[in-house]
Amino acid sequence: MAGGLYVHLPFCASVCPYCDYPVCAVGDTNLSAFVDDVLREAELHASEEPGFDTLYLGGGTPSLIPDDSLMRLLAGLRSTLDVLPSARTFLEVNPEDVTAERLRLWREADVHTVVLGIQSFDDAVLERLGRRHRAVQSYAAVENASSAGFDCVSIDLVYGDELYDIPSWSGALREACALRPHHVSCYELTAAEGGPGSREHAGLFRTTHETLEGAGLRAYSVCSFAAGPEHRSRHNEKYWTLQPHLGLGPSAHSFREPVRRWNVASPRDWSAAVRSGRPATADSETLTPRQLATEALMLGLRTRAGVDPVAIRERFGVDLVAPNRALLERLAGEGLLEGSLVGWAPTRAGLAVADALAARFSVGEDA
Repeated sequence: MAGGLYVHLPFCASVCPYCDYPVCAVGDTNLSAFVDDVLREAELHASEEPGFDTLYLGGGTPSLIPDDSLMRLLAGLRSTLDVLPSARTFLEVNPEDVTAERLRLWREADVHTVVLGIQSFDDAVLERLGRRHRAVQSYAAVENASSAGFDCVSIDLVYGDELYDIPSWSGALREACALRPHHVSCYELTAAEGGPGSREHAGLFRTTHETLEGAGLRAYSVCSFAAGPEHRSRHNEKYWTLQPHLGLGPSAHSFREPVRRWNVASPRDWSAAVRSGRPATADSETLTPRQLATEALMLGLRTRAGVDPVAIRERFGVDLVAPNRALLERLAGEGLLEGSLVGWAPTRAGLAVADALAARFSVGEDA
């Protein structure tokens, strides 16, 4: 089973007030030296198996990296690690960093998917979010990326009851659909505060799914929509199905069943470690079969693919059916699940409360 390779580039021109990712302001950071350190860390994992069929540069703001350093990073990763020739490469980009020349360079570097951090097409919302770009740059970035020949143009949007009411959010989604992206991710900022059962959450969530699916962008997870199966994020699907992945950079996580490990968060401490020739691991954990089955259940319920209890029993030795027969019947009756005892998936209503849904299940003890 091929793995996923993720590189965390934690630097941003400024840190948005809503962001809870491990990022920091770029300041006077030497980004070329940071790329050198990523390649040093890659060398520490040169024997990593299996090979990688996805390569994702995330952040932070990868498009802050100067083009010569970015090209050097991609070439170095592909030559140092077992990145398969057919691997899909993903690049996160901010709209203000997009130019026709940069798009051409990224495409020539075999970037498959450009992920545009649009967040909103409304200048007032962008200002509230602390974003540096404006709507005119967002429109131009999507249109120019679509014309540049990328296999997939993906846009990220954020919403919440503090940003939109239902009519204005519906209008924002229609604007996004008019640009005909191949993929859209919609992240709700206020779900944690409002709770999965709140009226505002339910209305905005339903509007998101109805509007995007009505435009031909089919939901395949709680927040991900694709114009066709070929446009789904193959890299993110690795996380959702507990496939192996290697993370490089500060705070990056890696997983090879049953061990998960993560790097130190401080860019300075991370650099010191890799420059000394040692892994920058902060800590690790060995997951039990029960923990792995619980994660597989939780992650599966956040996707339209749902849960395959037969595969979970074969992989982890944990039976999800026997202790949950009555619950499965109740959830189906409530309109939250569909399927049978050999496999079940959340309905749209179930996706809206996916995490609460998972908490209702019983998972047996480890053997």
